[in-house]
Amino acid sequence: VNYRIPPESAADKQARYLVSVERIKAATEESRYLVERILTGIGKMSIILGLLSGKYLCIPSCMPMDPMHLLALNLTDLIISLFRGTMSYDKQTDDRTTWKWACFLNDEKWKAHGNVVASFARYLPGSFGHTPRNIAEKITSGYKAEEWMLYTWTILPGLLHTALDYEYFIHFCHLVAGVRVA
Repeated sequence: VNYRIPPESAADKQARYLVSVERIKAATEESRYLVERILTGIGKMSIILGLLSGKYLCIPSCMPMDPMHLLALNLTDLIISLFRGTMSYDKQTDDRTTWKWACFLNDEKWKAHGNVVASFARYLPGSFGHTPRNIAEKITSGYKAEEWMLYTWTILPGLLHTALDYEYFIHFCHLVAGVRVA
């Protein structure tokens, strides 16, 4: 972020948003729609666009950040899918065994990692909230947002120190530092 550049005005943000909405609406094929979603960050039009113009704060300025979903669910899910190599990819042009960041691609490593995470419970004070359970066993059965936060932004950096290549580990640590500031 360059703080010397003045922030974008609300009107400019709204204009950029409306252009992005038009790109989403113009996508007639599923594959183009998926590409536009990635490029614009928009999945569909907001219901607020149906309100009379001038009767609401302009979009997206009227939308507050949602840190619980962003930092505790969406970003953590993305990180785990990267480290496990479970995200979707083009099998004809890509080979996930070459992904150096997929440190838990092997199921045995993932299960061992889950056991280590579960063993942390006895060392974390109750004031930290719900301590993470074995992520390898409980990832699909109701892992709580609080568990995700503690696991990803507190425990995981220490566990990845030797499991992840240095260049990816440093980038992950920068992300953790940014999330902690947020």
